[in-house]
Amino acid sequence: MTRYLVHFNATRAYLEAGYKPKAASAGASRLLRNVKVQAAVSEQLANHGIDPNSIKISVAQIALGSDIADFEPYLTGDKTLDQLRKDGVDTSLVESVWETTRTYADESSATTRKIKLYSRMTAMGLLARVLGMVSEGRVHSGQVAGGAPGLLITAAGMRDMSDEELGRLAAAAGLDQPDGADREGGGQVGDGPA
Repeated sequence: MTRYLVHFNATRAYLEAGYKPKAASAGASRLLRNVKVQAAVSEQLANHGIDPNSIKISVAQIALGSDIADFEPYLTGDKTLDQLRKDGVDTSLVESVWETTRTYADESSATTRKIKLYSRMTAMGLLARVLGMVSEGRVHSGQVAGGAPGLLITAAGMRDMSDEELGRLAAAAGLDQPDGADREGGGQVGDGPA
């Protein structure tokens, strides 16, 4: 179980625990269905603060969290990401950061910063599935999570939804959505040519 919690690959953990490779996938699957193993894994995850609710909250933060505009002080070179974090900006929403400095012949320089947030669409789709609002490949009418009447949306259908429609979906799920849909931005700072 300890090896499984390192990489969440059941077959690999099964082999690392010393079991024979023959039928490792089936054996690993059988172990993961064992109630005692499931309880031990859940307990270890809970000891690290990982439970279904914390995962839902994390996905909701990505789906509905900070706007790229929150990172403008970093993009313009006025603040570091650490300073933004201290100011209350949720920097865990950042997927990647690029920073490039160019030095020109006249010895001037310009730094270009780019930042990309985790995909709002991907997180919104995952959140809708977790909340029981989406069914893969089928559209159902009737009741959604919590027994509320509604319509379940296919994952493919979510990709075609506008930000306004996603906002209504978030509101229906009881989640608040900040203004702004732009999730990627860039800026240049320096005294060199633009």
